[in-house]
Amino acid sequence: MNKKIVKIFMCLIMLISLLLLSSCNILKNKYVTMEHGVDITIPDEWKEHFLYPNDVPSLHFGYDGINVLEASTKDHYTFVQNDFYAISDAWGEYLKEFKDNYIITKATKQTNETITARLGGEFLPLDEMMEDPNKPGTFIKQESSMEYLMVCFDEDGTRYSCSFRTFVSGGKRYFGYAYTGNLEIKLNMPIMVVKENNEKKLLLLPLPFDTKYTVSNNARLDAVLKKDSYLNETNYIFDYPTTYTKDDFVIEGSSDKKTEWTIEQKQQFIEEWYIKYCHGEYIDDILYVEYAGARYSVNFDAGTSKEAFSLKYVGQAIK
Repeated sequence: MNKKIVKIFMCLIMLISLLLLSSCNILKNKYVTMEHGVDITIPDEWKEHFLYPNDVPSLHFGYDGINVLEASTKDHYTFVQNDFYAISDAWGEYLKEFKDNYIITKATKQTNETITARLGGEFLPLDEMMEDPNKPGTFIKQESSMEYLMVCFDEDGTRYSCSFRTFVSGGKRYFGYAYTGNLEIKLNMPIMVVKENNEKKLLLLPLPFDTKYTVSNNARLDAVLKKDSYLNETNYIFDYPTTYTKDDFVIEGSSDKKTEWTIEQKQQFIEEWYIKYCHGEYIDDILYVEYAGARYSVNFDAGTSKEAFSLKYVGQAIK
């Protein structure tokens, strides 16, 4: 095969590769328009197996005509192909709903955006100084745009995860997609499986801060309902979370360290969270909490490490 044919062949391969990549990108960003915004809640196929389906949480994101990725589900919406200024304003209003009820689990400086930051196809100049979002009235130097992974709680303790990039330009804070991920909202769905009248039913668990969990809608629904192992109480022992206040986060790549909380302090944070969000109350030295129609007892010092707590379903909520 002569050099000319090889060259033509290589050009054809590159052209085909570009066409395939373009096709994948188009399919990846295929979207649907939601005329009246979206409600972030339990997907229907899971909800029908809940013990208290009328008490599952739902959060409305108000943006008429918003475009979401076609692959989005009721518990996880990814926003694409929207007016960048309008979605920025809507996202800002969404975050305001949570007030101070959030923690940042990851913060990343965008070192490629120290002078300007991208919003859609535009590059906006960064303000040299900006108001500290955690201390209104106090101004700090804005070194770059920032990307955040955040866990927010509503007044009932429902957890939502979201990711975004933010910066201040012309005295206004803007929100946009993160370079490491899309602009998205996800309902956290830690699940407990219980047996009622010889039938397996599901409960949505209230877990504070960034508590990790293993039973969720990441598993196949039929497996969760079929396997008896999901009934084991060991599934509902949770290590104490790592982040407790909105100031605990560390900027990625920084030499700073998170606050080292004692076991007693961690337990106190968890107790206070349950009392604030889940009607927590002590009865005979046992902490009882209520959430999404169900009542649980909380046991501290659970597990072998003693740095864990457990939840046990005790019946229908009474408040």
